[in-house]
Amino acid sequence: MEAKSYHGHQLVRFVVQSESDKATFDDVVEAHGLDVWDEEPGSHALVRVPPTVDLRKVPLSHEIIAEDLAPMLMQEVKAAGDSFHQKYHSAAEVEAFARDLAKRFPKVVTVETLGKSVDGRPIVAVHVAAQKPSPATPVVFVQAGQHAREWIAPAATLFALESAAKQAQQAEGLSGYSLTVVPLLNPDGYQHTIDKDRMWRKNRAKYKMPPYKPKPFESPAVAAANRLGQGDCSGVDLNRNWTPHWGKVLKHGQVVANKPDPCSETFMGFHEMAEPEIRAVSTHVVAKQDKVKAFLDVHSFSQRLLPPGCNGYPVPDVHAKEHLRAGKSIVAAMSKVGATYTTGACAKKMYSCAGTAADWAYMEANILHSYTVELRPSNKAAYGNGANGFVTPPEKISATGEELLAGIEALAKETMAHLELPLK
Repeated sequence: MEAKSYHGHQLVRFVVQSESDKATFDDVVEAHGLDVWDEEPGSHALVRVPPTVDLRKVPLSHEIIAEDLAPMLMQEVKAAGDSFHQKYHSAAEVEAFARDLAKRFPKVVTVETLGKSVDGRPIVAVHVAAQKPSPATPVVFVQAGQHAREWIAPAATLFALESAAKQAQQAEGLSGYSLTVVPLLNPDGYQHTIDKDRMWRKNRAKYKMPPYKPKPFESPAVAAANRLGQGDCSGVDLNRNWTPHWGKVLKHGQVVANKPDPCSETFMGFHEMAEPEIRAVSTHVVAKQDKVKAFLDVHSFSQRLLPPGCNGYPVPDVHAKEHLRAGKSIVAAMSKVGATYTTGACAKKMYSCAGTAADWAYMEANILHSYTVELRPSNKAAYGNGANGFVTPPEKISATGEELLAGIEALAKETMAHLELPLK
């Protein structure tokens, strides 16, 4: 099987401002099986559009951000230099780098295998602590790479992880906290993006597929193309498989249930907490629940920090205020060292979605300071040098890693200062 080609695929920003625009947009996405990269309510949506779709027949204002995705993807495979953080790496190389940190910094770094992926790859956690940690030292837990195609997330996380290890080796340690990092939660899907399909999002769970059924309003030509392209509908979107309120979002006071479609980019699975990758992490966090005081799930893109509540269900006011207060400090720290980051209520800053890790950490694991961070690039404008959406050239890795490190340090600081705020 040859790698999937994205020649002729365009990146298009649709204007989606009104409720009517949104309804039309959802119909278009459903009809053509489009890959939505980003949505900002009341503003726009960034979408990958294959050459089978005639944009002239789409009744929405739009702007073509990139005429052809294929040349953009070529920018990612060219190393920006000779150092580790100047290129993207295979899943095996990511694991090897994580394990090597324990050899380079034996006094402050240990490595643990939390479990295995669908295809048997290890889910590796790296623990970084001061040289003489206390048993009661709070832990900041960071994970990256749930979504396979978001290459900048594990790359920036490895940069931040190495920097934290260097800091921990110094006399001041990590200023009163320890750090646990899972740099690549979805190694199977990630490796699949390298070998076969750069835009793959899910893990590699295998499911028996039902016969293809044309979507509403789907033209015969598009239906035929989609039927041929259905071949690989495997995989679960790991960031839709967590509890609570799995498969359900609250919109305008109404509960809306998601339909389990294995061919969807956001397939939530057939059962909550069913995928081995997230079971490995959740089991570890729950076992350490008395120590883990902060949780950060690293993604790309849009340069946003999203607090709990992505599923639309209400968060107590006292917690919402604390999320916003701490979140502003975190994005200020990140913006100070690099690109500009913003924060705000998740379901308002982004589309509503159920089954996310940060919601689980807050609502199920009782971790108040729980966030999702979306790294570079911004969702506001097209970038040069091939940086659009999930496509980020290697020369951006170090700068993005510095922003993430600043965010982790600020998250730790804000968490340590507010450990006494009640969860219930």
